[in-house]
Amino acid sequence: MAEYYSVEEVAQLFGVNRRTVRNWINEGKLEAYVVGGRLIRVLPSSLDALAVPIHRRNRN
Repeated sequence: MAEYYSVEEVAQLFGVNRRTVRNWINEGKLEAYVVGGRLIRVLPSSLDALAVPIHRRNRN
């Protein structure tokens, strides 16, 4: 079985509030699953998709 993260764990990993994580889920930025009708869980691969690298511009 795959390892899942709770909303609280995701918030701690990214250093944000739980409400921010829930907003990401509601906005479709973070894929999450409902388990047992109430629990929200997130796959680690969903976290990878959320993190986007920052591209630096070349300064001339």
